[in-house]
Amino acid sequence: MPVVVSLVVSLALAAGSPPAPVAGLALDGSTTTVSVLGVPVRVPVRAPTLPRWPWPPIPVPPLPIPLPVPGRGGRPGRRRGRRRGEGTGETLFIYVPGHGGDPDGFADLARRMGTPPDRVQRFDYTMVGPWNDPVEASKWVPVDDAADVLAWVIEREAQRNRRIYVVGHSKGGAVVTQMIANWDAGIGRPPPELVGAALLDPAIAPGGLGALQRLGTVVGDVPDNGGFDPIRCGPEGCRDVRVGLGRRSGIEVIAIRNREALVMNFLDDPDGLRVYDVDSPAGDPFARFLDPLGSLGDAHRSMLHDDATASCIAAEASRPGSCRWRAASKWRLRPFGRGRGAGPLVE
Repeated sequence: MPVVVSLVVSLALAAGSPPAPVAGLALDGSTTTVSVLGVPVRVPVRAPTLPRWPWPPIPVPPLPIPLPVPGRGGRPGRRRGRRRGEGTGETLFIYVPGHGGDPDGFADLARRMGTPPDRVQRFDYTMVGPWNDPVEASKWVPVDDAADVLAWVIEREAQRNRRIYVVGHSKGGAVVTQMIANWDAGIGRPPPELVGAALLDPAIAPGGLGALQRLGTVVGDVPDNGGFDPIRCGPEGCRDVRVGLGRRSGIEVIAIRNREALVMNFLDDPDGLRVYDVDSPAGDPFARFLDPLGSLGDAHRSMLHDDATASCIAAEASRPGSCRWRAASKWRLRPFGRGRGAGPLVE
């Protein structure tokens, strides 16, 4: 007979209506008649009775989501009415290291800029993936995911800092580029506290060089760009997101590279992107000949220890668009192994 009761409840639920309550606590074998699809069925009275309809909902604990979905819209209650770049207080610099890069790689550049350590925050790739080591995580995290989390970090810091400037080196430059390209495409928007961005030897090359950089984790001697591709194609054709980067979202962007790094950055000059070139410090030409890959790595990291780069970023953080780089003469004599130079900072 318990099977009959279960059948009654199941059929009633399937019919989309609650089962009729069976009253009483009798255990002496008394029965009652219920109707199942128009057919009278006698069933025993059992205790306890079924609860009244509707049944109370089952409580579900909240999901353990560590971060909100970032980069897809402005935060509620954002401050308006202040133009980008205005405000008082010291600038907070958010540094995004590259593929396998030192999380504290911005420390020497910040010292040259006169920026105290408490005004520098490094981006931690472990916020994106399941890795515990930030250096290891930087080798595997895709640029798209890192860009979304970086946008969330900037939104969070904008609630307690009046001025923010973001700096990305190598793969970190690709992360910053992806984030700003999202904003340019209307995917989210930057907070007004973000005054600008600097890309230091960013791995944002198109074509074959970009394809090689997408294999950096496998190749080893080439910085991985986390899957970044500047060429985006859609129904209306293809475009290069580096062209006019930041114009639509109102972010002033500069790129500083060392052409001696060759495969580690980008070699073209996208329209509307301010690109400045630096030289590697003069070294032993014989040592460069014996260790060409080491020389490429030194060139790739050279702007992290460069006074002109520090002066340029400090100027941009103080007043966006104020860094001016004197073009180097193409006829000047260069030491052996040196690339195209850029000269000193003008402003």
